[in-house]
Amino acid sequence: MAMKKMKDSSVPDMEIVHSPELQTILDKVVADAKIANPNFPYPGSFEFVDPEDAGIDQFLMLEDVNFKSKGLGSYYHELKEANLFSLLDKIGGTKHFFEVLHTLCEAVKQNTARPIFVRNTILELLQNLDSNPGPGTVLQLSLLIGIEKWMLGIDLNEGDTGYDEMQRLFNWIFKRQLDVMVAYDISIIKNDNSKVFDEYLLTTRVGAIYGDYKDGKFDEQDEDELNAGADVADVDTVADQCDNITHDFPSFRLESIPEILEMLKDFFNEEDQARLETLIRTGKIEGEKLLFQSAGKRLSDFFKQLIIHDFITGCQKKTLVQWIAANFRYLKRGVIQDYKIGTVLKTISRNDYDSMNPIMEIVKGKIERAEAPNKRIKKSTIRRPLRGH
Repeated sequence: MAMKKMKDSSVPDMEIVHSPELQTILDKVVADAKIANPNFPYPGSFEFVDPEDAGIDQFLMLEDVNFKSKGLGSYYHELKEANLFSLLDKIGGTKHFFEVLHTLCEAVKQNTARPIFVRNTILELLQNLDSNPGPGTVLQLSLLIGIEKWMLGIDLNEGDTGYDEMQRLFNWIFKRQLDVMVAYDISIIKNDNSKVFDEYLLTTRVGAIYGDYKDGKFDEQDEDELNAGADVADVDTVADQCDNITHDFPSFRLESIPEILEMLKDFFNEEDQARLETLIRTGKIEGEKLLFQSAGKRLSDFFKQLIIHDFITGCQKKTLVQWIAANFRYLKRGVIQDYKIGTVLKTISRNDYDSMNPIMEIVKGKIERAEAPNKRIKKSTIRRPLRGH
């Protein structure tokens, strides 16, 4: 029970009087604090992130890896189309920005057997930019997003030598983006000067996830993407992947269709159940998308299991991803949501994900209803703090 503090009638009310002398002292304290920390009263994005011991690299027994990348051309045009060159010119120059970004990407490429050295090199630059809040924060985000875009064009696939370390670096880069997003959100005054960059951030992966978090729309799909990052194996952009699709829809094994419909029928209303059968049998439907009345990831995982175990044939995973996004919606806290192609892509393509609440399981080549939520730990979804550790 909360206790009310009794007012002592013998103690007079304090009258607050402005003191020029006290104001002078406070102004000096703030000025000194800003000299010590230009981000005052907030910490710098990387103030508490310590570099690792790069000497350990020599004991990790990693191999040098040669790979090709699609380069930075698409990122250049992306920033140009977003009208960010004028902003970059004001805070150091567009040419100098790409010179620095190129240097960081080359550091990654030339030091594949020295991952700690690479992380420290990137971290040192980010910490130096901490000393210039505002412009430095914009540059931190732009450089990190640029490295991410460049890494998505690397021609490494899961199982290739060097893939695992490159995936770890990719995930680390995304975590650092989140660090800067927090600082940008709380320390940058949003006005006409920041409008162009704010609008660009909304088109990025980190901006979308952080925006969902702020708006209270953050769900398990965002959490998985936040914790795991995108797979380096997905070297094409989602748009590129959709352009390369050779089949319009998945083909289900005919003998399995009755079982599939039986497993899914309770998640759709009666009208949609009939349309679902049409979609499964023909690959296409007319009219609105079907509403899956449960968490969106459960349906993505359902189709993922079908394609992994060859109950879906004649299409690639990226075809299945586009087909799901084009034909289904789902419910989140009673609100109808559209599937995001990028999020479905992560669910379908990741090999280390076990659904916590699957609809069905494949047992000895047969589709069986899952009796209870699966309690296995998802290896890549352990919660981590947004700040470095």
